[in-house]
Amino acid sequence: MGWIERYVRRDGTVVRGHWRSPAGAGRQTLIFLGVVAVVALGGAANGGGPRPGAPGAPRVSDRPKPRWTASYPVRQPSPQPRPEPTWTVSYPVRWER
Repeated sequence: MGWIERYVRRDGTVVRGHWRSPAGAGRQTLIFLGVVAVVALGGAANGGGPRPGAPGAPRVSDRPKPRWTASYPVRQPSPQPRPEPTWTVSYPVRWER
């Protein structure tokens, strides 16, 4: 729509000049600002440090290798085979079903 010039209403109220956005422009502007914020703040999410390919960034061979640790006990597979299950019922169970 654009710029609206100064005018006087029927009841005598003076309306100064102002900018009037077209319908739907507010939503489009909000989406645009959201995309700009994601792009602008995207580098800050990972610490904002030097990127891996940038000059002065540590080379992959200079970085320490991650050590995986677990805060729970990890069971190692048993070297002995598991025992066969024993029958707990007095009648035969048909497993082929």
